[in-house]
Amino acid sequence: MKLFFRSLLVVAFVGLFGAANGQFQIGAAFNGIAPLSPAAISDGYKFGFGGTLIGRYALNDNLRVGLDVGFYSHSGKVTSDLTARFIPINAVLDYSFTTEGFQPYVGVGVGLTSTTTKVSFLGGSVSTTSTNFNVAPTLGFRYGLSDALDLDFNVKYNIIFSDGDSVGLLPIGLGVVYKLN
Repeated sequence: MKLFFRSLLVVAFVGLFGAANGQFQIGAAFNGIAPLSPAAISDGYKFGFGGTLIGRYALNDNLRVGLDVGFYSHSGKVTSDLTARFIPINAVLDYSFTTEGFQPYVGVGVGLTSTTTKVSFLGGSVSTTSTNFNVAPTLGFRYGLSDALDLDFNVKYNIIFSDGDSVGLLPIGLGVVYKLN
């Protein structure tokens, strides 16, 4: 949790810097998350939910760099006594193919994900937490609602590497991005 709050402070600091130059963008998205790896599916995880805070700095009309901080939660298919929570923090690079109206883009995020799994049984619980490297290739589009506000839809394939294995998540996000001018 400390890592999450520190990341929020970084986004806020960068936002203050970017606002002075008029090229900073902030946003938030709601995510539905599908577990993709055989390990997650065999452990009984169902479709999860979460959200992402978005911070971007436009280097030019097509290229943006930034930071994403997410929170995703899953529970078990068979029982809700099995839960997993993921907090990915990624440095991001996005490239938009167009600059107005419908704006398809590709991107990649690279960073760390804090993963906490918890099993509750017989009135007690056992949990483990780990932090691992991740990569998140992204496909998405933005649609300009106004000069300052965009609708953002994206699909990421978040690959979390841990102990010679990997876990795949598929966050599908819908949110808004506000351009600070």
